[in-house]
Amino acid sequence: MSDSTDTSTSKQKPKKVGERLKESIERFLLMRGLTSKDIISMIDDVLANKPLKSNEEEDGDLRKIRERVALILEGLDETEIARIRKQVSLILKGKGVPSLTPLLFISRTLNVRLGTFLDGDSSKIENLRPAICRRLMVKDEVAFGDDDEKLTYHPLSMNKSGVSMEPYIIEMGTPTEIDKLMNDNEFRKKRLERHAGEEFIYVMKGRLVAQVGNETIMLDEGDSIYYHGYLPHHIFSNDHDAQGKPIKKTDILAVVYAPPLEDTLSIKQLNMNNRFGKTLTRLRQMMKLDVAEVSRRTGLKENVITSIEEGGQITSLMPLTRITQALGVRLWTIITNGLLRNYAVFRKADLEDKDQAKTLMIGNLTHHFLAINMSNRNMEPFFIEGNATTEDEFELETREGEEFCYVLEGKIKIFIGSTEKPYIIGKGESIYLDTTIPHHIQTMEDGTKTITVVYTPFTFNVEKED
Repeated sequence: MSDSTDTSTSKQKPKKVGERLKESIERFLLMRGLTSKDIISMIDDVLANKPLKSNEEEDGDLRKIRERVALILEGLDETEIARIRKQVSLILKGKGVPSLTPLLFISRTLNVRLGTFLDGDSSKIENLRPAICRRLMVKDEVAFGDDDEKLTYHPLSMNKSGVSMEPYIIEMGTPTEIDKLMNDNEFRKKRLERHAGEEFIYVMKGRLVAQVGNETIMLDEGDSIYYHGYLPHHIFSNDHDAQGKPIKKTDILAVVYAPPLEDTLSIKQLNMNNRFGKTLTRLRQMMKLDVAEVSRRTGLKENVITSIEEGGQITSLMPLTRITQALGVRLWTIITNGLLRNYAVFRKADLEDKDQAKTLMIGNLTHHFLAINMSNRNMEPFFIEGNATTEDEFELETREGEEFCYVLEGKIKIFIGSTEKPYIIGKGESIYLDTTIPHHIQTMEDGTKTITVVYTPFTFNVEKED
């Protein structure tokens, strides 16, 4: 009797990740009156350059989703759209996730955050409590990749709502031959992809080759890179380390920023004019100036200033120089946002180079800025190191935003709220918290090292002068 019971239980295999993901997406589609075929059909319409139907021909909600699909794909070429179609089709058939881009496409099409499909039981989703991932709690991984790249994707913010960053540990199991990576341009080009948002990657083990635009960048253990998703990009694991020794597997820590859904969705709109305009808007708001006051100071019409801030066509340097003079900054500072690259690379060796490593001491902790030369970023990644904290008395602090912390070495203690017991986070573990909740972080051991990524919304309270 007991034997038959055991046999029956063993046959009840857990659903594969691809099947669970498919069922989760289908629930969201059903809530919007859609099917998987509808999504594929909308992509096909973009490929065929079909015009959008009128309000009389199509339901308003369905039309909004169709418009969103068209906007997300705007600016991508036919080959890129066809690749996304193929990858989305695989996801909707329950065959796993070929890459991050199609999952981002689906989440933005359905107006939900990236990790929503992976959260499982919605009754367990918490808003205010932190998301904690222990080293042994990796059974909720999402395995994705193609025949050439077998990746295991471990979400680190499961069952936490409203997050702006999506942190993962990615195990890259099939390395690519270095000769193929460095000499076969066509091989790399075929795998390049683009999407809205930003990605920060830290190499925990092994060796990585990052293709970002026309740049091929080698990253060793302890190195990191941060880049805009709208740049053509792809990451490859390497089969040999710097000394020529074979590498079987590369592990990386990846943190993805997906822009708020009300923000610009189009790759095409993420051009220099648009970034230039956003920088001007932020500076103007920081100085508590409205458009009318800038118009008065520059002699430009208000609609000209508004057009530039919204990414409109710029026909001469004259309005730009007038606006920058009115704001008290140099023109090149606005064009580059004071920086020079759309990606940032930080080498492990920079931690020892006191002349180049950009650091900030906060208490007994050294904060190394990992994206110091990256323009228009929404996340701030740090490598933090220090010894045990000895303070007995402290005040809980709050600030707008969110924070993700992964412990590389040592142990940290996090107090959240006045009645909560502290959370102890050790090596290989992580925590994701809402920093609007009163909190305080302490190091518990000497030599503690963490990768900490902070997100702070870029908002201002603009007060107009009387």
